Amino acid sequence: MQNNLSNNQIEKKNNTQNNRTIANQTLKINYKEKNEQKILKENQYCLKLINNLNSLPSFQIFFNQENQENQENSNQIQFNEISQKLKNNRYLNIQHFFHDFISLIENIIQKNSEIFQIKKNALQLKEIFKKNFQKMIEEIKSNEEDEKEELKKNEIHEILKESLNENENESESESSNSNSSNSNSYSETESDSNNSSNSNSYSETESESNSESNSESNSDSNSESNSDSNSESNSDSESDSESDIEEKSQFNKNRLSKNQNQLNQNQNQLNQNQNQNQYQNQIKSIKSIKSIKSIKPKQISI
Repeated sequence: MQNNLSNNQIEKKNNTQNNRTIANQTLKINYKEKNEQKILKENQYCLKLINNLNSLPSFQIFFNQENQENQENSNQIQFNEISQKLKNNRYLNIQHFFHDFISLIENIIQKNSEIFQIKKNALQLKEIFKKNFQKMIEEIKSNEEDEKEELKKNEIHEILKESLNENENESESESSNSNSSNSNSYSETESDSNNSSNSNSYSETESESNSESNSESNSDSNSESNSDSNSESNSDSESDSESDIEEKSQFNKNRLSKNQNQLNQNQNQLNQNQNQNQYQNQIKSIKSIKSIKSIKPKQISI
């Protein structure tokens, strides 16, 4: 029985280790996909930002100025290159996008250094871009923190679920062991009872043989004393065996009751976590819908 119990514990430990190994492998496999999704989101945010800036009349003036002077439209070309890289998700780090766009604005400032109004507008646009870029970074970080918090809650839920399953398996194993122990104690008691009856029958036979050789008065006294002693020994053995059975039965009942209480507590905790997860998921869904609707930065006026 102990060997079976130790084998079950080893098997449970191996299963737990295998599950964790599979989970780690899954995390490594999914890391690349999550990273690609992160890059995609960041490029989309940046593309929305520059499209919003490009829609401003003050921003279009920079390109129109070059066209009027019949100069090579290098600013427009640089802007289109940045936009195309964002569409193709080629900015693996959005800080590279930030430096490219700042470089574009500084080129505009340098080419129009002698035109006060254009230079002034470009400087203002540079500051506006920095502020909106910072807001965009904060929004991205906030979304990432929400996602991490959701993952933590899911991990806690899985751990509680695994713990509950282990407790259920342990209680089933203990229950089967207690039943086996009860059956063994019953068989031992039955064996003791049989041995007692055999000894009694032997003593009765011996008493009868002695009564034939001795006088009638001695045989009567011997038989009475033997019968009294046999009855007392039988009653003592029966009371001892019943007491042992009741004691073991009560011990097993208490143990099962303790395990059942622990299972109920774990189930209640699991239900509370599930309700909280459902509530957080609803909030997350509402936030996601609002985030999708408001993903485009606010219009900026100079």
